[in-house]
Amino acid sequence: MNPQNFACCSEDRVSSGVEAIDQMYNLAQEVIDRVSQLRSRGACAKQWLQNKITELKQYTREHGEDLPSGEKA
Repeated sequence: MNPQNFACCSEDRVSSGVEAIDQMYNLAQEVIDRVSQLRSRGACAKQWLQNKITELKQYTREHGEDLPSGEKA
């Protein structure tokens, strides 16, 4: 599977790393919602993803840049 084939990862649609991560995390949350086998077990994962989105956005607001690539998202 080639990540460049995904629309959410194409350079022309994503202007920053946080936006790309935000889109990927939101996509993961949507998958949890749509796959019936994941719905009941996915609540913790969805909360973790939402917390990470919030953390990344907060870092960007505070520092004026994306989280450094060496830092864990």
